[in-house]
Amino acid sequence: MFSKLNPDPPRNIATTPIGWSDTAPNTYQSQHKSLCLITNSGIAPKLESLVHQLAAAGWNVTVLDCAAHPIPPHSASIATISYTALRQLHPTAVWYPPVQAAAAYHWLRTKLFDLVLCYHDCGGGFFVAMARRLGLIAMPVVALLDRPHAMRLELNCQFPTEYSDYEINYLEQQTAALANGVLLADAEVLTWLAAVHWALPEPVGLMNSVAQTKTDLMSWLVGLPAHVPANDTISITVCLATYNRPHFLRQALQSLERQSIVDFHVIVMDDGSTDPGVEQVRQDYAPLFTARGWLWQKQHNTGPAAARNAAAKLATTSHILFMDDDNIACQDELERLSLAARSGVPIINCLMGLHPESIMSFAPVLELADETDGTPRPLGWIPLGGALELAVFVNRIGDTNSLFQRDVFWQLGGFQGSRAMVFEDFTLLQRALLAGHSVMTIPEILVLYRRNADSRSMGSTIFTSHLESLLPLAEQVPAALHPLLLHLRKGWYDRHSARRTDSIKPSS
Repeated sequence: MFSKLNPDPPRNIATTPIGWSDTAPNTYQSQHKSLCLITNSGIAPKLESLVHQLAAAGWNVTVLDCAAHPIPPHSASIATISYTALRQLHPTAVWYPPVQAAAAYHWLRTKLFDLVLCYHDCGGGFFVAMARRLGLIAMPVVALLDRPHAMRLELNCQFPTEYSDYEINYLEQQTAALANGVLLADAEVLTWLAAVHWALPEPVGLMNSVAQTKTDLMSWLVGLPAHVPANDTISITVCLATYNRPHFLRQALQSLERQSIVDFHVIVMDDGSTDPGVEQVRQDYAPLFTARGWLWQKQHNTGPAAARNAAAKLATTSHILFMDDDNIACQDELERLSLAARSGVPIINCLMGLHPESIMSFAPVLELADETDGTPRPLGWIPLGGALELAVFVNRIGDTNSLFQRDVFWQLGGFQGSRAMVFEDFTLLQRALLAGHSVMTIPEILVLYRRNADSRSMGSTIFTSHLESLLPLAEQVPAALHPLLLHLRKGWYDRHSARRTDSIKPSS
């Protein structure tokens, strides 16, 4: 995160010197290019100048300001510039960087721009860049890096003081890594990025370069590689393990029955249920299972990890989607996952919406409109994909409701852990990242998550589960540093334990 902590020599980053033309060539004037600039700190003087230059070169510029206290730029008075304050569109949202990034994507996904330019601060363009990598949007995305958050801390001789510092660093770093191209403000930021070994996609443009020969910025932007849609053939099996929850199971199956696509398979693994209601659900759904070739199996009770693995062993499709029996699949979940899977990313999850019956979760941080009927979907939890560096603090990677390439799932050995383990999904995803597999998040609510007092994550084994979920990280560091892992995990455990204590208090 800090350049002084990296013992390796700086990496070599090839750059193209970028400059401005004295006059805007007529070819750009006639193209009427449209650009969206995503920023999270208002319009700094450098951005003000950039916006003016883009407008002068014939671009129609839209500024999407994600700042908590937005201030419209003076440039907005120019006819070819429009300004949107994202915070004003979501006045009741809990406004922190992942929420801002999710809101920015949802505003942008219904628009059509020739280019999206993401100013680095706090990662407001993170989910836009990730959606582009997953093939959910075709607009090219460029990251503009001036002074990333970690660089500012280091230059100001400040240590990170809280979890959000590491989170912002991850969002900014991944925005750059997932973009089509990167623009660097000057050579100073280039030196720092080389020292901390950020992964930057080519082409990398260097503004304010001392080189005498420079490429015109407009030519560089227009020359970005075109989006090439993936066309991989995708087939999905939904593996749904269940145990003694017939009411929830029926709702889960109803949500699968209502999917916007029908080309998928379902395997229900009954993990030794004793409730006769589960058998009634099986009988009621037998005609549908027969008609669509779905499968229902029952085994001796072995716990959720083993039950999921047993279902996965019966799958023959290219991909496996795991689903908890108390969750609800949104109508477009399988359709959107199928589209994203064509990108070749081996593990994909999504944003988690709050189920109306979820009484043990926090209030929604943001409400996003359902793309099918416009009804609000309350957003409760925001996974961030491959956020391994945050795993010591909290799970921001994903959960059971993840789509795996089947071969990758078995390369990782499937779900592991004892019956008492409640973080087997989190542990599996950590092992995937440590093995070099990518995990990404569709920035859309595709499943409704239900948490009640009797949920496994509210059980009595959360302490030992936290310890077991630290094992993948503990294996990466000397035993002498294990106390540090315990210290950093304590905050999440305390919050988790407090919610469980509240859930088991007798009602007054």
